[in-house]
Amino acid sequence: MKASLHKETEEKMHVYEVGFVIMPSVSEDSLSEKASAIRGIIEKARGVVISEDFPKLMPLAYPMDKVTDSGKKVFNEAYFGWIKFEMPTASMSAVDKEISSQPEIIRSLIVKTYRENVLFPNKDGEEEGQATNVLDETSKDDKEDKEAIDQRIDALGIG
Repeated sequence: MKASLHKETEEKMHVYEVGFVIMPSVSEDSLSEKASAIRGIIEKARGVVISEDFPKLMPLAYPMDKVTDSGKKVFNEAYFGWIKFEMPTASMSAVDKEISSQPEIIRSLIVKTYRENVLFPNKDGEEEGQATNVLDETSKDDKEDKEAIDQRIDALGIG
């Protein structure tokens, strides 16, 4: 993930993606406002939004807790959304702190990424964007030995 330079200021720029989890107590009417606030934090720091996915209510893989003014709350579902953006590297720490400090945000994570969508097409050449499911493929072919499975896992970068 190579940094680019801003054309005018020559600052180092990187592409990032922030994933965020919003409390389910936020009304659907207010959800747009909360997502826009996160986008506003990014844009205020001279970030340029590349793509985003509006938050959707979904069950969480594990319970998440957050301490609020009224005490500790545990959530089993929440709104999850993400925004991919490019911004000066020097602004990243402040943006991370500001997003995390939003009272409705249960958790957020910012990672460096690529401008392009990076998905692994499966080995059968099916529609691009479908990731290979190692477990499904290995259950179909019982003759495949452990070494070959390990090599495929390494190639996918999940092991």
